[in-house]
Amino acid sequence: MAWETRGLNGGVYYYRKARRPDGTVASRYAGSGPLAVAASEIDGLVRDLRAWRRMAEGVVLGDVDRADGAVRAATAAVREALWAELEGRGLRYHRGEWRRPRREAGQAAGPAAGPERRAVGSNRRAR
Repeated sequence: MAWETRGLNGGVYYYRKARRPDGTVASRYAGSGPLAVAASEIDGLVRDLRAWRRMAEGVVLGDVDRADGAVRAATAAVREALWAELEGRGLRYHRGEWRRPRREAGQAAGPAAGPERRAVGSNRRAR
């Protein structure tokens, strides 16, 4: 990854570190000639490419985070509107369910539910 000086004469060598399949790190030397300069430039380009890729992933993740925040805000607004509407109609939220208010003991059940008053999607027949 860098130019390295070795020996008494101060020779400059370019080396690359490589990981072996067993996880150990081994240094590979490319010498100091034109091949070493080319290897150094290639490694520099690879480093730049990785940096650009990390930056691009950060931008994409930032966009996802912003979109996620917008979806969460919209979901919260819809939930608040739903709660307000259901509470306005007299329902109450209890143990994860919306429930109708209880009827008093002497209170009539109300008009019979005819076909026009059935819930949409109900598969009970009107009697």
